[in-house]
Amino acid sequence: MVAAVWVIWSNVTVELHRITVQSAGLPTAFDGARIAHVSDLHNASFGEDNQTLLQLLRQSQPDIICLLYTSPSPRDTERRRYPSSA
Repeated sequence: MVAAVWVIWSNVTVELHRITVQSAGLPTAFDGARIAHVSDLHNASFGEDNQTLLQLLRQSQPDIICLLYTSPSPRDTERRRYPSSA
């Protein structure tokens, strides 16, 4: 039961995690850079036209947005169009 609730919840929520990365191997151009890593959407919607997701991205003010599509799920039968700008 708990696992089923978690699966449903994780498919309808969006989370923001802030992580600071320090590495001598990064160019100085990345100092203070904000990178939004968006993944595992699996054809889910976060608000009408994904406005919840887009608002979260706007508030985060990223310099770069990386959209990662990890693997198709059985529900990914249609191509969903996302707005071109956050």
